[in-house]
Amino acid sequence: MSKVYLTNSMPCNMIAMVSEDDPDSKEIQFLEMFSFNISWTMFANLENDLSVNELSIKQNIGYQKIEHFLRHYCNNALWYEPKDLPTINSHFTVTQNSLCVTPGVNLMYLANALFAKLNSICDECIIISKLQLQDLNTGITYTVEDEEGEIPLVLPAQEEFMGELSIYDDPWWCRDDVSTYDSKAQDEEELVVIKENIEKSKEVLEEDFKRIETEVRSYMTDQKSAEVIEVDFEQVKNKKNWKPKLID
Repeated sequence: MSKVYLTNSMPCNMIAMVSEDDPDSKEIQFLEMFSFNISWTMFANLENDLSVNELSIKQNIGYQKIEHFLRHYCNNALWYEPKDLPTINSHFTVTQNSLCVTPGVNLMYLANALFAKLNSICDECIIISKLQLQDLNTGITYTVEDEEGEIPLVLPAQEEFMGELSIYDDPWWCRDDVSTYDSKAQDEEELVVIKENIEKSKEVLEEDFKRIETEVRSYMTDQKSAEVIEVDFEQVKNKKNWKPKLID
């Protein structure tokens, strides 16, 4: 079956943070700036009963959500791994930067997590079939490719990633929201409190994508063509990203 692919790319900077090897220490060992070029390829799955117009709308929505997510929530994010959670909670509880946690601070994990995330934030009929993460400092490019858009096997399940006291049921790359954040509670009592707060603040993590869908549908309902449109999110630049705060 023939497919029409849509491909785009954009720059993204991330700040890797590594803590000291001492498990009792919460000090930062070093920070390192990474400059990336992130490219992705998407297509609409025609094996469904949706009209061409509805597929075009869903593809536009997915495209806008991806660009918004990469520009406002990945760019300038603090990037770390689970063992560095105590350091993050000690030094960056009030930071305006997004927090991005992957199983390890290496490009393989980041590329696979972003591939999974982009598929998760798109409708099930829109497939991200390829993602390329180019490290502009070295010129090395990591490519993740799957015509089904499945979650890469290299990524752990939440039980392995954050453990039994994870504050989310699914890792961030499986959630249809703007977050790149995961954490865990210290005990069952704290977990109950944190999950209640997350549920109360759920709309904060979903409101950007809901607005994108509303604006794209409103625009394209009156349009004969299905060009990619831009939603104005200039005000988001000054918006504080909500993150659940662990209570000691």
